[in-house]
Amino acid sequence: MHGRAEVRTIDAGARTIDVEARTIDAGARTIDVEARTIDAGARTIDVEARTIDAGARTIDVEACAMDVGVRTIDG
Repeated sequence: MHGRAEVRTIDAGARTIDVEARTIDAGARTIDVEARTIDAGARTIDVEARTIDAGARTIDVEACAMDVGVRTIDG
């Protein structure tokens, strides 16, 4: 029976090493979350670009209003 107790002790040591490997995997998942945060920042920049594009559309509407004024003078 003493031989069986020694085998169980070695098996318990192997389980401890497996737990350490799981801890390293959890660290890698944390790095993945940081990468997603950077991607969210890029999406914010894209929203700012859309705001600038909306400004250009407003200028185009002003140009259309000036064109209507010219037609009124011709008439």
